[in-house]
Amino acid sequence: MNKQQKIKEYFDYGFTPEQIAKEMDLPIFLVNTALKGWKKPIIAHPAKSITHKKHFYDWRQGMDREMPMYEMLYEYGALKINKYVRVYGIINAAELMRYDRKYIWALKKHFGYYNSIPKNALEKINYFSTAIKREVDARDGRKCVRCGKDCSYEQIRYHKISHPGPMNANNCATVCKICRTWRIRKHYDLNPEIFKDMDYAGFVEWIRQNDPPYARMKREKYSGKSK
Repeated sequence: MNKQQKIKEYFDYGFTPEQIAKEMDLPIFLVNTALKGWKKPIIAHPAKSITHKKHFYDWRQGMDREMPMYEMLYEYGALKINKYVRVYGIINAAELMRYDRKYIWALKKHFGYYNSIPKNALEKINYFSTAIKREVDARDGRKCVRCGKDCSYEQIRYHKISHPGPMNANNCATVCKICRTWRIRKHYDLNPEIFKDMDYAGFVEWIRQNDPPYARMKREKYSGKSK
């Protein structure tokens, strides 16, 4: 990558010409010459899951599917990704991390195009890494903790319990699509603080104490207790 291309990448990432000159140890007039006539791409709006006042459900992120841009965020962390982009530029940073450069662009658009990826980015997204999902599978057996039903690939949802809260197995519960959409989500809509600071054990106990009788009957049915 030549210096002119690297200057433009720094500029696209949000650096001022003065910051670029200092970072690359170049005269400011050379930076301004490289940027002459260069326009930044259109700013993309940050994701609704970050800007929405109430909790925003993204059903795609809760499914058992891998999203490479978030896997990269889990693997390297926001601080290291920001450092790699700042030092090496997006193209070289992507090669260093062994990911396609389009995933860095996707993260930039997700968190605000001209902003660095925030330190607490992992707590702001509603996506659990593949490693965490497999840990949750081993614990829950891919059964809904509310109704006890076996969850197919299409029906399973990895539900984040506490908002805000860490993205780990203790803040994740397996629920089926129906229970999450028509039951658990309603509790959030009525009281967004209802599960705040609650862990997995507390969430399961809350369900057992507050669910209507028919949900308990379904759990007994799927667990083989009913005759």
